[in-house]
Amino acid sequence: MPLRYLFIIIILFFLNNTVFAAETVNNFDDFNKALTEEGTNAEVSIESDLKASCDLGCQGKDDLKIYGNNHTLDGANQQGIIVEQNKNLTVENLEIENFKSSSGGALMSEESSSVDIKDVTFKNNEATEGDGGAFCNHCQVKDLTGEFSENSAYHNGGAICNQQEGNIENLEGTFENNTAKEGFGGAVFNFGSIGNIKADFLNNSVEEYYGGAIANMKVIGSIQGNF
Repeated sequence: MPLRYLFIIIILFFLNNTVFAAETVNNFDDFNKALTEEGTNAEVSIESDLKASCDLGCQGKDDLKIYGNNHTLDGANQQGIIVEQNKNLTVENLEIENFKSSSGGALMSEESSSVDIKDVTFKNNEATEGDGGAFCNHCQVKDLTGEFSENSAYHNGGAICNQQEGNIENLEGTFENNTAKEGFGGAVFNFGSIGNIKADFLNNSVEEYYGGAIANMKVIGSIQGNF
C-alpha cells in the first residue's frame, strides 16, 4: 500500500474515534474551570458534592461530557450553565439544584447546539425573569430523562421550556411541584417539537394561565404517564 494512502487511513481513523481528555474534579473551582475553559473535547467526572461560589456561565469546550456519579451540584442561587451555539453537552447521573438565572434556571441551550441529559435530577431551580425553571431549550436534545421537582419560572415552563427552535426526541421522568408564575405549562411548555413524553406529573401548577402539567403550542408525538 502506498505510504500516502496509509497516512490518509490513519487520519480518518482519528477523526472518527474522538478521544476525550478525562478529568476528575473534587471542588467547585476545578469544575467551573473544566466547564468554561476553551478547548475541543473533554470528560469531567465529579467525585464529590459541589457548591457554587460564582455564576457558571458559558461552556467553553466544543464537546463536554459531565458524569455526576450521583453527586449534587448546588447552585447556591448562582447562574447556571449556558450551552452556546455549536457546542455539545452531555450530563449523566447528577443532581442539579438551587440555580437562579433570568431564563433557564439551571441550564440554557442556544440554537445549533446539542444536549443529552440522562438520569439527572433538577430541584429548586428558578428562571427569575423568563422561561424554563430548570432548562430552557433552543436546540437538538436526544434524551432528557430524570426528576424535576420544585422548579419555577416567571413565565413559561416551570421545569422545562422547549422553544421554537427546540427539538426534544425523548422526554422521560417525574415532574412534581413545579410552577409557572405568569405563563403557561407548570411542568412543561412546548413551542417547538417533542417526540415522546413518558412521565408522571404530580402537583404542578400555573398561577395565571393554563397547562398545570403541559402546555403545548406546536408538536408532541405521544404522551404517556399519570396526571
